[in-house]
Amino acid sequence: MDVVLTLASLSAIQSRIDDIADQAGVEGAARLSVDETLAALPWPFRRRLVLTLQSLKAFSPDPGIRDAAGFFQLKAAGVWAAMP
Repeated sequence: MDVVLTLASLSAIQSRIDDIADQAGVEGAARLSVDETLAALPWPFRRRLVLTLQSLKAFSPDPGIRDAAGFFQLKAAGVWAAMP
C-alpha cells in the first residue's frame, strides 16, 4: 500500500491541529513549529487531537488525508513520548 502525502493533505491536518491549539489557548512561542505546538497542548486537548486524527484516519474518503492523519498521529506520539 502506497503512502499518499500531499501538501494539501498535510496542510489540512495541520489546520486541524491549529484549531485545537487555538481552543487550548496555545499561543506565542509555543506555536513556532508543529512539534512545539504539539508539546504545548494540555492533556485534554491532546486526547481531542488523537481522537480527531483517529477519526480522520479511519473514515476519510481521501487517502491523502488518511495518510497525513497517520503521519501526524505518529509525530504527536513521538513528541509526547520525548517529554519529561
